[in-house]
Amino acid sequence: MMSVNDLDYEVATIADRRANALRHWIGVITALVDAVTVATVVAGTSIVYHFVAYRHLGNDKVTVELASMIAAIFVFTNMMRGRYRLENYLSTKGQIASAFAVWNLTMIAFVAIVFMAKINDQYSRAVVLATYVAGAPLIALARSAIVRTISMASKTGRITSERVFLIGRESEVMSFVSRHQPWNIGFSIVDVAFLRSNDPRRINDPQAALAADLATASARARDLKPDAVFIALPWSDQETIDACIDAFMNLPVAIHLTPERVMDRFDNPHIVRIGSLASLRLTRPALSFAQIMFKRVFDVFAASAILLASLPVLLLVAIAIKLDSQGPVLFLQRRYGFNQEPFRIFKFRTMTTTDDGEVVKQATRN
Repeated sequence: MMSVNDLDYEVATIADRRANALRHWIGVITALVDAVTVATVVAGTSIVYHFVAYRHLGNDKVTVELASMIAAIFVFTNMMRGRYRLENYLSTKGQIASAFAVWNLTMIAFVAIVFMAKINDQYSRAVVLATYVAGAPLIALARSAIVRTISMASKTGRITSERVFLIGRESEVMSFVSRHQPWNIGFSIVDVAFLRSNDPRRINDPQAALAADLATASARARDLKPDAVFIALPWSDQETIDACIDAFMNLPVAIHLTPERVMDRFDNPHIVRIGSLASLRLTRPALSFAQIMFKRVFDVFAASAILLASLPVLLLVAIAIKLDSQGPVLFLQRRYGFNQEPFRIFKFRTMTTTDDGEVVKQATRN
C-alpha cells in the first residue's frame, strides 16, 4: 500500500495549470482529428479509385463535397453519442467497437440523406463503397492512436480530467488511492484532508474534532476550487458521511463517495432509480425482446455468411470422415448455454461414437 509521502508526491507533481486548461479543448481537438481523418480517407479513396479506373484524379468539387458531408455526419454522430468527452479517451477498451459502430451509422445516414435529397447520382457508388471498406480500419487506427496519446498524457500529468479534493480517514484514503491510482485516469489531486480517528480513547470529543476537521477542509476546498470532492469512508459510517456532505454541500463541486472494494470486480455498476426506490445495479439486466431479436437476426446472417465462406473446407472434412469410417458425418449433440438453457448443435463425427446424453465422454489419450 502507498504511504502518505507517496501521495504528497503525486499531489505535488500532477498539479499543472496548463494541464487543467488543456482538458477544456480536448473535445474540439478530437472532433477536428475525426473530421480530418474521415475527410482524408474519403478524398484519398476517391483519388485512388479515379486514377486506377480512369487515369485521372476525379472531380475536385464532388470529392470535397463528399468528404465534407461524410466527415460532418461522422462528427455529428459522435457528438450526439457524447463521444468527445475527455473521460472517453482515457482507456483503449471498446474504442475500436465504438468507432466501427459510429462509422456504420454514418454511412447509413449518408445513404439515406443522398437518396431523400435525390442527389445519389452525383457520387460514385464505387467510391462510396470503397470509402466504407477502407474507412473502418483507418478510423479505428486513428482513434486508437489519439486515445493512446491522451491516455499517456493524462498519466504523465499533461492533461487533467478533474481536479479532485480527497477527504477521509488515512487508512481509507490510502486504500482508495493505492487501488485506483486516480492520476492514471487524469485526476489531479489538489489536496488531501485526513479526518482524525473517531476512537474516543484517543480523542476526548470526537464530534468536536470532526467538526473542526471539516471546517478546515471546506475552507481549504473553497480556496483551491476543485471540480470534485471524493469522500473516502466506509459506506456503513453514515453519520460521518452525512457530516462530510453537509460540509461541502454549499461549495460548487461534485461530491463523490469512493467505491467499496466489492465494486472493483464489476465493470459498469451504476445507480438505478425506479420511482422512489434507488439501488446500485452491479450487473446488466437480461436482454430485452428487441435485443434478443436483433441478436438472433445478426447470428443467423453472420453464421450463414461464415458457413458459405467455409463450405469448401467443410465438404472436404465431410468426405474425409465418410471415407475413414462407417456412420453419419454429422450428428446432433446437446449443449448448455447461459442459465443452463439446453440447445442442440451439429457436430462432425470425429470418432466412432455420437454421444448425446447428460454425460458426454470426451476424447482421452490412447
